[in-house]
Amino acid sequence: MVVLREEIGELRLMLADLQKMVALALPEDSERQLPQAAIAARYVRARHLAEMLGVSVATIWRMARDNRLPAPRKLGGGVTVWDRTEVEAWLKEQGL
Repeated sequence: MVVLREEIGELRLMLADLQKMVALALPEDSERQLPQAAIAARYVRARHLAEMLGVSVATIWRMARDNRLPAPRKLGGGVTVWDRTEVEAWLKEQGL
């Protein structure tokens, strides 16, 4: 019974950490109400960025590694995105 209580306590801490990560990724109250729509409106995933540039996803990761793109952001859970505003400004600078 004591072990079970400890595990529940650990799970609660993990949940609290996850909630903090989500709050950091979605700082505005309106975005918290519709997280998927807000993420899509605010961020660009590698696949979509590749489509925008007409290159492969592997090329996107190479470009990111070589600092030829705006810096990506980690949202946690293996999710990496680019800020849509930064990407649009970068595209404009590149004349694309």
